[in-house]
Amino acid sequence: MATRLPIDIENSIDQGAKRFGKALEILEFPNGGKEAPPSEINALINVSYFLQNLPQPFAIYAEGSCASGRVDAMGFNGRVAFVLEAKTFGTINSQAESAFRDLERMRKFFPEMTQKLSGALRPRDWWREAEERWGIILISSFRGKEVADAWQAEQEDTFIEEMSRYTEETCRPAWDADRKPAGLLKLYKQFSAQNRGAALVTSGERWQDCGQGWFLWGAIPL
Repeated sequence: MATRLPIDIENSIDQGAKRFGKALEILEFPNGGKEAPPSEINALINVSYFLQNLPQPFAIYAEGSCASGRVDAMGFNGRVAFVLEAKTFGTINSQAESAFRDLERMRKFFPEMTQKLSGALRPRDWWREAEERWGIILISSFRGKEVADAWQAEQEDTFIEEMSRYTEETCRPAWDADRKPAGLLKLYKQFSAQNRGAALVTSGERWQDCGQGWFLWGAIPL
């Protein structure tokens, strides 16, 4: 079993972040003037663009079905298969809790494919056929550099130190009242350092009251 997310997928996330950053500047962050983060669909469409244009391109399906409901995207390139859920910060700890629940669903993921084919044809079992299978969480975070630095920290102590610098006190606590990991730390702990990263979208300096934008990602082998 592979232990590191394929570099082509990681590079596609990095390139997708840059592409989205350029789009924000060209389109002047068309969010209706609201102090709210962009929809997670923007991360999905920009990263998918590069995944679909690789030398070994991914076929991608959005809002696909599985036994536990729907997922934001799934893909296969003949060798590697993935399932992906996208989120936006947002309220950091509550959204991280939601991403954690998505990750738990991914551990049992299997696509619900159409079984009724014409004639003697049988559906391709592409998920089992894949040499590698990955579950990916992709988060659009416009909560600044501190959150991105915390997410990329190699050690838990460094994560806590970085989050302590974050200005919104309700999102600082790494532990809940029962001394269990709070949302973001809980999610952070699910990924090894080599399968967790961040890609800069924008410095945010062009717009008032806009923090740095990042794509935060984490992946687990399935």
